Amino acid sequence: MTIMAESSKKLFNRCIVRWIEVIGNGATILTIVNHPQIALNHLARSETIKDTPENRHHFISAITAYVQYGMMSDKDYKTHLETWRHLRHKNHEPLNARNFTGEPTERQKEQMVDWKTVIKVRDELPLSATKILLAMYSYIPPQRGGDFYDLKVYETDPKTTEGNYIVLESHNHRLVMNDYKTKKVYGQNQIPLVEPLVKLLTEYWGKYKNPHNALFIKAEREEPYDRKLFSNWANRRLTEAFGKPITLTAIRHSFVSVEDFNKPIVELKNSASAMTHSVGQHLGYKWEK
Repeated sequence: MTIMAESSKKLFNRCIVRWIEVIGNGATILTIVNHPQIALNHLARSETIKDTPENRHHFISAITAYVQYGMMSDKDYKTHLETWRHLRHKNHEPLNARNFTGEPTERQKEQMVDWKTVIKVRDELPLSATKILLAMYSYIPPQRGGDFYDLKVYETDPKTTEGNYIVLESHNHRLVMNDYKTKKVYGQNQIPLVEPLVKLLTEYWGKYKNPHNALFIKAEREEPYDRKLFSNWANRRLTEAFGKPITLTAIRHSFVSVEDFNKPIVELKNSASAMTHSVGQHLGYKWEK
């Protein structure tokens, strides 16, 4: 049985609430389920929601999930599910074509940054949370945006399968990922830390260690972030550092875009697994300029 990730539940709930608000006039979730084309027309005309295949994918997927998991006892369950799955597939066709060619979206084009610039900015930054953030996304395969929101730091192995953390043991420096989007497929993901990153982390942690054992904390409250606030904070820090809009996702794209895709498939699979996605998704992350 498929269990939906908590992050997906929260995203889908937000999408459903916003869609109902856009339709107005006493609309409910069943208004959307029963009248898909009318609901999509309202979404397309909305002044507050950008009408792109990427955005529509989230909204359509939210209703598809609601039908799939919340309407199983409804007499029209199969019809509704087939309708919304078809809409999701149709909407996703241009996205699949774009992923296959590696062509970035218009928004991604604005955020594109070459890998040499990433390294240059990282190396020129003074020791700070921004430098550590960029180091964690460039010295090792960058993880998904938000996954470091409560990243712990331990000087000895905590031997736990909960949360995400760094171990700074002298003989086994590593990043351990237990909480991420595709954890049910890839399980615990352990990534060795290279020496330059270990040196930076050790110096930073020596100055900014805190009672929460969290690598990144809210300065004003000295407490860890939640996932969404961390992503917002990180993207603001990156934008300040690069002098243009940059996101954690853009850094992941830049990292993959300099990889040699002619190397043996085993090596490609290892690279993709380190970023907890498939080789196909890995290829889709490569930007063709």
